[in-house]
Amino acid sequence: MTAAPRVAIVGAGPAGIYAADILLSRVPDARIDLLEKLPAPYGLVRYGVAPDHPRIRKIIDALHDVLQHPSIRLRANIEVGVDITVDELRAAYDGVILATGADRDMALELPGADLPGSFGAADFVAWYDAHPDVPRRWPLAAEAVAVLGAGNVALDVTRILAKHAADLDRTDTPDDVLDALAANPVRDIHLFARRGPADVRFSALELRELGEQRDVDVIVDPVELELDAHGERMLEQFSQRRIILRTLREWADRPSSSLTASRRIHLHFRQRPVRILGEQDIRGIEMERTASDPLGRMVGTGDLVRHDVGAVYRAIGYRSSAVPGAPFDQVSGVVPHREGRVVDADGVPIPRLYATGWIKRGPIGLIGSTKSDAAQTVQHLVDDLAAPDRIGDGSDPLAHLVHAVDWTGWLRIDAAERHAGAQRGRERTKLVDRSDMIATATPKPSAVGARLKAAFRTHPAGIAIITAATPSGPVGLTASSVASVAVDPAAIMFSVTRATGSAGALLDADTFAVHLIDDDHTDLAQTFATSGADRFTPEQGWVTLDSGEPHLPSARAALRCRALHTIPVGSSTVVIAEVLEIVAGTSGRPLVYLDRRFHSLPIHSERN
Repeated sequence: MTAAPRVAIVGAGPAGIYAADILLSRVPDARIDLLEKLPAPYGLVRYGVAPDHPRIRKIIDALHDVLQHPSIRLRANIEVGVDITVDELRAAYDGVILATGADRDMALELPGADLPGSFGAADFVAWYDAHPDVPRRWPLAAEAVAVLGAGNVALDVTRILAKHAADLDRTDTPDDVLDALAANPVRDIHLFARRGPADVRFSALELRELGEQRDVDVIVDPVELELDAHGERMLEQFSQRRIILRTLREWADRPSSSLTASRRIHLHFRQRPVRILGEQDIRGIEMERTASDPLGRMVGTGDLVRHDVGAVYRAIGYRSSAVPGAPFDQVSGVVPHREGRVVDADGVPIPRLYATGWIKRGPIGLIGSTKSDAAQTVQHLVDDLAAPDRIGDGSDPLAHLVHAVDWTGWLRIDAAERHAGAQRGRERTKLVDRSDMIATATPKPSAVGARLKAAFRTHPAGIAIITAATPSGPVGLTASSVASVAVDPAAIMFSVTRATGSAGALLDADTFAVHLIDDDHTDLAQTFATSGADRFTPEQGWVTLDSGEPHLPSARAALRCRALHTIPVGSSTVVIAEVLEIVAGTSGRPLVYLDRRFHSLPIHSERN
């Protein structure tokens, strides 16, 4: 029988996750490993979307649902080319999909572009989005700033520069960013687009947000909104551009007496940069006015305009970085390919190597656009799986990467961020430092051993160890956390996590039930069955906690327990409970939880 296909996807952002989802819809028995360089998944949605855009960040909910699929393994904190090579992946998997996105700024070939105070938008966005690999200090010292670009990223940069820090306090913006923005002396932000108002690339909704900020005025010169023949054609063809021009004209019609805000955003059209002025630091920027030729192409007019600014941000596009060991076109900034099949220098497809997302097509389109792009790539991979030279090796090619952050580790990071956010009335507060993220994802077993041993001496028999999450999210002990605990042979040990509820609720309840369910993990179930609890069979499998209902429909069996006392362990709580009786389930049919937030790890006990 042919083994289930095994696929590695490099990059756990939207492109990689969408590719995994589409692959499983077409090859349901596929096994997928998602490798991510950062300690957290979600890529651009987590580290590229402005913190005041929670609507866009809700995409994470859909990505979360994909990542928790039992056929997908997350292996974050793994850098391909450093921890494992592309050739090693190709030798171990039936397919390797590169989905690393675009993480750098396009270069700006402009005199003065290397002066202090000249910044790329990608670096600035990574800073305010708490990317773990960028410096935590950002020099916000200029009273007047120029932003170059006419896309949504340019609007994000402009909006964050103009925004008062207090208006971001309920977002997940880290404190160091809030402190820097609070001290920002900026008064004027000039946004420059080389095209006319009917040719800009940003969305009507994001443009409108500029004018909805507290104590910020948007200033538009009505002369710059006059349209040529090309602009009139654009308005006739595209309704979004008509909405954009309507918004711009509303701002241009405002009387100057109403513009009293402490910060101002100036929108300039048909101006392209010529040079950044200054010697030791930036003193200004020189722009050339442009016009449309009969074909709509922008040409210079020779009319130069100087603006006094102390910093320049370029938001002219992103660019991908090469993946070591994979072909890369340095000119176009993408992996060479044919409809997603990566090709070598001679244009010949490289076996088992594919690409999707921005590293395949360039930084074009919105986040959702990667779905159709991934579908093309995945279809070619599926077609190639029919070839006879499948890998078929059953060993784990990632077993040696012991520093990887897995799905459970990410859930610990997520829970810690949500808990920190709840303390301040937020949804979350991000962990910023990479070492803090990894430490949170992989708690050390020694932190709990002594307290658990003491608890066992107090209650030496007939007890269950249950970890209950705080109300802000799931937290639990892993098998390694309690592996060294010595217990009485009659004791029953297991670890349970729950997405809601608290240890206090269990202590207040007279009894609660721990339900035994199947999840087709017989290896772990067998460990549970042989850990000193001879009343359980391997078929009863995994465990889940229910502090409300006495019986969980379709459960194999349940333990009725009574809480005795609690032990605080970091941000979670260990509940020591007495097992009162075993209650038969209402159905012999296995109950499978696909949501890992409700999964638990059976604990194998060691004896002295």
